[in-house]
Amino acid sequence: MQLLANGLEAEDKWIAAAGDIQCAFLTGGYLARGEDLFLHQPRTGFPNLLPGQLVRIKKNIFGLATSPHEWWLDLQAGMYKAEVDYHEETYKFDQCPLDPCIFVLKKFKYGKFEGRPLAYVGSHVDDLLIIAGKKVNKLVQGALSSIFPIDKWEENHLDYIGSEIICGENEILVTQQKYAETRLFTLEVPRGADEEDQAGPDLIADNQSLIGALSWLSAQTRPDLTCSVSLAQQLQKAPTIADIKFTNVISARALEYKAEGLRFRPIPDADFGIIVYHDAAWANALLEDEEDEDFKLTASDHENGLQREGPFGSHRERKAKRLNSKVASQIGALVLFADMNSVKNGKGAFSIGDWRSRAGQRVCRSTFGAETQACVEGLEGAQYMRSFIETLKDGVLRAFQECLRIEDWQSTLQL
Repeated sequence: MQLLANGLEAEDKWIAAAGDIQCAFLTGGYLARGEDLFLHQPRTGFPNLLPGQLVRIKKNIFGLATSPHEWWLDLQAGMYKAEVDYHEETYKFDQCPLDPCIFVLKKFKYGKFEGRPLAYVGSHVDDLLIIAGKKVNKLVQGALSSIFPIDKWEENHLDYIGSEIICGENEILVTQQKYAETRLFTLEVPRGADEEDQAGPDLIADNQSLIGALSWLSAQTRPDLTCSVSLAQQLQKAPTIADIKFTNVISARALEYKAEGLRFRPIPDADFGIIVYHDAAWANALLEDEEDEDFKLTASDHENGLQREGPFGSHRERKAKRLNSKVASQIGALVLFADMNSVKNGKGAFSIGDWRSRAGQRVCRSTFGAETQACVEGLEGAQYMRSFIETLKDGVLRAFQECLRIEDWQSTLQL
């Protein structure tokens, strides 16, 4: 928030507020003319209707293939209609060039936008998240409540798309404790089953359900689970009992640290920088591969390349990502928002901005190839995050080439 604050009064501290639009799809426009849509009554029936009578649908409802798109058009139209008067100036919403689901509040004068954004509104279907100074936040809440049916707004300690956002004095915590408590569980492993036995159909279905819940958790707030969840995903089609136990280990770890999540700390604008860490675990070719002599490994290379943690023990080969490949490396990257004093023999805060861990999409014939693939993914992720932040700050599209100056390259090489 501190990084995005531009030109606000010193006492106007930035806060977050979230609101839910009631019956979002029904607040939109009517179905196009010529589209006759009828609905059977539920078993309990509708008041004042006879059994067997059909109900004609006039507006978009949940379940229609076109409803999400129609609601998105309605949301855009409503956001464009909203106006905020601040310091005798008129402000209106424009869409972020890099993420159209984020609307930026900018001064609107003589039929065009000018200046830097004064506030931000993130949208996810019918959930809205406002980031702005306290005074402006209240004005935005009022403007949006006059257009959309929003019962109440939560501030500074709020729930947004399954995450709990807690805004403190010097830290913003994003966690999914409630989600972990309600969605995670322990798979029941049959007694006496050997670890190499195949799981039954019911256990496979439960395992896939648990992995799905863990996937959302790891993608939103728990980077520490990402690699383990990715490995479990690759085994969920035909898991063994050992794989089921591994999923239980991930679930137990997620529950043990359920109160943890992403922590964002203030960083002075002048010292703000982005740091990328990347790594790869090369999944080696089979030792007995006779189809391609170039893929054959020495015994020592094969031994050094085996993954000994997670679901793959030393007795078990890593399954390939592609059917026609014996190689599927696991690559990962971690993007940090950091105070650059922390890499110049000083101290500084940092926060996790982006992360990923997955099986490589390309076949790698060497450890260097896998490391290079991870490096490219990490660098591209950091480039996007840098452009995204600069675009949010300025309110206009900032490509990576515009953000990166020659002196930046020099300092990067020195680091």
